[in-house]
Amino acid sequence: MISKKTIRKHALEKRAGFTAEKIKEDSNKILHRIKKLNLSAQIIHLFLPIKNSTEIDTWQILKLLLNNNKVATSITHFKPKRLDHTFINLKTTYDYDKYGIPVPKEIVTLKEEIIDVVFVPLLICDTQGNRIGYGAGFYDSFLAKCSPDCKKIGLSFFEPLETTIKSDVWDIPLDLLITPNTTISF
Repeated sequence: MISKKTIRKHALEKRAGFTAEKIKEDSNKILHRIKKLNLSAQIIHLFLPIKNSTEIDTWQILKLLLNNNKVATSITHFKPKRLDHTFINLKTTYDYDKYGIPVPKEIVTLKEEIIDVVFVPLLICDTQGNRIGYGAGFYDSFLAKCSPDCKKIGLSFFEPLETTIKSDVWDIPLDLLITPNTTISF
């Protein structure tokens, strides 16, 4: 079995080679797949892309989701390690932290339990919905506090691995994966 560290390193290296055009094209394909979901949710959590990164561009997804839903995002705290959550809209303004993560200027903290859907950032996952992110565990801690009915939807540039990713007791699997080429339920 390949280690998470090795899989993470390989996915990061591959994604680092993506051009701005590929990121835009694949992000748009993911956006169109999300449009087909017909989400019935009142509150959706969406991660925002790290500035100057090769992450999925979720700004267009935000515009789509705000048509029919309330949308929340996270504020990352590294010491102590935790995520806080706040509502955002098209008028929200942002600062960027030292890692390039967008941070809403106005924050009204909300509880994880009220969130219906979480769009989960990840590098790659396997065919069972076990995912690999950046390795800090922020989203596992967050998802553990969400309602058991909360739908966890991963967004990735990569198709799922056929190799099973060894999961730890704290790992929270996905319910659905959206890539540029497919939508998979687990």
